[in-house]
Amino acid sequence: MCNDYRNRKSARRLVEAFSEIKIPLRFSNGIPNLEPRDDIKITDRAPIIVPDGDGARLEMMRWSWPSPKGAPVFNFRSENRGFDREKRLFFPSRWLA
Repeated sequence: MCNDYRNRKSARRLVEAFSEIKIPLRFSNGIPNLEPRDDIKITDRAPIIVPDGDGARLEMMRWSWPSPKGAPVFNFRSENRGFDREKRLFFPSRWLA
């Protein structure tokens, strides 16, 4: 897992991108106004796309995975964890082919 990332895309642009691949992108509380951010660290709240039925949903949540002890994980794979078992990343199978 990356310790930080940036997001300069608007929520409307994300909807367009998901529409192009025919995956509906939903929002729990309407389309948010996402401000461009160049430095989102693992303890920050940020837009995360999660699976949602036949599509995806954008949620604002903390950009990190909790370790079994509750602290943020800095190196996800070093703990022998796999992204394929997580519910907060969205990888449609056609993206993995």
